[in-house]
Amino acid sequence: MRALLVSRINSFVVSAVLGIVIIPWSALATDEPALTRDQIKEFLETAKVVNGKPSSKGVTHPWRLTLSDGKLIHDASFQAIDQHKSQQRLESGQLEFNFVD
Repeated sequence: MRALLVSRINSFVVSAVLGIVIIPWSALATDEPALTRDQIKEFLETAKVVNGKPSSKGVTHPWRLTLSDGKLIHDASFQAIDQHKSQQRLESGQLEFNFVD
């Protein structure tokens, strides 16, 4: 079951680049500069999920993942939702056009 979940999560990682939040541990722990957009893209395309657990927060039940490419380790929040709508009314009452979740 875990292997199936990890496989499913790996397949979504590249397609969820715009919806993923990445916190580079190495950038927080050292004076190294933040990763460029191209470096982030390369990491997301090549990194493997080395650990994951369901988050206790959020209505879409996101997962907290640990990704590694052998050199860098990053924490990420992942949600298996791919919703596109021309407009969406938010809970606040605000209307958002070209909604993507």
